Amino acid sequence: MRSRNLQFVGGTFIALTAATAAALAQAPDRDTVQKWFDAEWKAAQTIPDLGDASITWRMEFAYVPSESELEELRARVEGRPDHPERGKLRAWRRAFEGEPEFLRHQLWMRGQGQWRFNIEDGPTATPTYTDITLSPSGMWTLSRQQLSRAKAGDPAFDNTKYHENTFWPQIRRFMFGGIASGCVSCERDPLVLSGTRWSVTVRSRSAGSVPLLTTSYEGHWDAAAGRGFTDTLYIRPHPNAANPNGARFEFSGWSYRDALARWMCDRVVESHANGPVQRVYLLEEVAPNNPGRFNEVAKEPAPNGTDAVRGTVTFTSVLDYQGEKIEIRELDGDGTVKRAVAPRPTPDPGRWPSWVEPSAGGLVIGACLLVAWRRNTHNIESKQS
Repeated sequence: MRSRNLQFVGGTFIALTAATAAALAQAPDRDTVQKWFDAEWKAAQTIPDLGDASITWRMEFAYVPSESELEELRARVEGRPDHPERGKLRAWRRAFEGEPEFLRHQLWMRGQGQWRFNIEDGPTATPTYTDITLSPSGMWTLSRQQLSRAKAGDPAFDNTKYHENTFWPQIRRFMFGGIASGCVSCERDPLVLSGTRWSVTVRSRSAGSVPLLTTSYEGHWDAAAGRGFTDTLYIRPHPNAANPNGARFEFSGWSYRDALARWMCDRVVESHANGPVQRVYLLEEVAPNNPGRFNEVAKEPAPNGTDAVRGTVTFTSVLDYQGEKIEIRELDGDGTVKRAVAPRPTPDPGRWPSWVEPSAGGLVIGACLLVAWRRNTHNIESKQS
């Protein structure tokens, strides 16, 4: 009996030793993980050249309010058509009924500096329309009512940075798991490694010594892939900050995407730091463009024509910045084209033109310009198209 017990203990010891050895063989050394993280950090701070490809993803507004929260919001909004929270009320109602709103994002690229970015709304009561294209031949933006066009890099019109600051942060989350996001005067603590689990804490500081943000990354090392992956990102503002709530991001579904020759996750869940889920980002498709596809989507649509992405277009006015002055053309229902010109605004480097503002619906041209034009109808030449 004693012999059998010794054999059992010995076998168990050998099995545990083998398992421990296997685990140690899978565990990387800290320098390897640190080197990988440093490389990811550097890459995440640049705009990557994704070649000739397209990316499609959706953003779901996942927060589901309680019945009391919905009633409180309804009491504030109902009977006030101009209340700023009316859109929020529509979204909360849909979420409460089990049909959360979502936006679908599409980005077509052909190397750096050539892209078309498009946002379409899902089954939502708040229609969204964002559409802008940048190519060597020029820039143009599209809305339901208007097409605006300019030469590439025109400082009076160039709002491409605004849109790049919309889609690149979201794409970086899929690519890098939030690494280096929102970094301002960052100080990184040494990477901590425990088995195959790693973590890094980063502090973004103001001009003083008080950290503005503390960002913590947690992830795992995959020996087969030869690299690490981010699982969770925590963003914690300073307790005295104006908005001390913070946020949590969770990354899952990492896989290698041949179209971009890189690893990407396919699901990002955004929550309050210690609260409910707010948004879910889902990567739907990453694909190489078919030959000529980028030229198709980047082609400027004509009035009453069709577009490779939007189908039949509905715009009835064109703002053309390609000359020394802005030319404005409006097409009436009877086919009459009204034309006018307006002086070009003096651009303020690094800013949008003062009369062009971003909005959820795309680009809204300042009312002053159009109202002034329509009041001065004696300056308008009418021609039959």
